[in-house]
Amino acid sequence: MALQLFKIASTTVESPVTNIEFTSIPSGYTDLILHYSLRGTGTNSNEIRITYNGVTSGYSNIELYGSGSSVGSISAGTAYFYAGESPAVNDTANTFGSGTMYIPNYTSSNQKSVSSEAVEENNSSTNNTLYLNAGLCTNTGAITSIKIQPDGSFTWVANSTATLYGIL
Repeated sequence: MALQLFKIASTTVESPVTNIEFTSIPSGYTDLILHYSLRGTGTNSNEIRITYNGVTSGYSNIELYGSGSSVGSISAGTAYFYAGESPAVNDTANTFGSGTMYIPNYTSSNQKSVSSEAVEENNSSTNNTLYLNAGLCTNTGAITSIKIQPDGSFTWVANSTATLYGIL
């Protein structure tokens, strides 16, 4: 049997917002996919921070990244899932960082794992980066809401988008 993908909700930012949030996520799917295309108002790259159900502890992340001039990895326990970075306000105009997050078994009473990939594209030789992330959230409740925030006090600019899909 082939897997089926169903759009649960989609948001396009019309004016700067501090976060994009999906609430009342239905429990009738096996897994979730979150796709995003974001640009922030920070003067440097903007971290893409994702939390579930308003929980701001118990996340762990490991990241591999590579750009035109460097590669590396980071491992950390944080108050959010780190899901890559988006271009900043001073980067090439009208460029967005895009990514996809896969959340398996989101309704189980087990810890929640996640994997994501994102690319920050701003058409400069110094800041085109691919991010691959894996993470775990120790919260065992079913995921009923997902919030996407930039780091600091920055906002997502107009035309930033996020779409949440359910998989059967």
